[in-house]
Amino acid sequence: MQPQHLSRLAHQVRQSLPFYNRQHITPLRQAAKTVRSTVPGGQLLCSLEALAQAALAQESRHVERQARRAVRTQRPLAERLKTHLKRLGCRAIRERRLSTPAGWDALRSRDIGLDYDAPRRLWVISAEYKYHYSNRFGDWWVGASYLCGYEDGQYFAVRLPRTVTTLAEAEAWLQPRAVKLAEAAGHAVLRQGDFYLVPQRRATDDMAALDRSHRYDPQARTITHDQHGTLTLPEGQRYRAVRQRVQSSPRRRGQRGD
Repeated sequence: MQPQHLSRLAHQVRQSLPFYNRQHITPLRQAAKTVRSTVPGGQLLCSLEALAQAALAQESRHVERQARRAVRTQRPLAERLKTHLKRLGCRAIRERRLSTPAGWDALRSRDIGLDYDAPRRLWVISAEYKYHYSNRFGDWWVGASYLCGYEDGQYFAVRLPRTVTTLAEAEAWLQPRAVKLAEAAGHAVLRQGDFYLVPQRRATDDMAALDRSHRYDPQARTITHDQHGTLTLPEGQRYRAVRQRVQSSPRRRGQRGD
């Protein structure tokens, strides 16, 4: 075969192989040195052989990647949803600097309980498991539960007792006693962030419970927050600010029994 025909054949092979990549041929060029100087047209023949081997190797790797990707996408929708919500919840937990029990970050999605309300964009993630601290201290049952959600353009998380595993239980636990009594009496309770506004019969509003991030204007009767916006209190009704319940965590992060 003439050299010009070999050149044309090499060009056709390069155009027909979709997985051609020059970097895979470089290691194989060393093996063709002995043939290049002895066989007529050996250089082009060795290049074609190396090109074919590299293309086959790259094609096999491509098929393996496609197979692994297919296996990942074949997971049930419920499992993928739990993984996504767990990731969002853990990010909100870190941003709010909430305490987590030992071994929480290493939990897999299948080990976590989930109660999700899609229209309200609220969910509860919970887990209770046995964690091995050391050979000296042994294994301890630990766990936690968090109410997570998306509100006012941000994700939030609130720690709950680990016995609370549903949204109904979480909302009932977070409400203070004053809020429950007001709703039972038929009064409309307002809310902004972590604070409830309970109607009262006093002549003035009682906003002593508000923190610095919630700014109250007594003249305009508005409560302003950088993330939650501005809430205007209705005329003819006075309110008292009540903070939602908070799960106390006296232990340091990662201690036994957390």
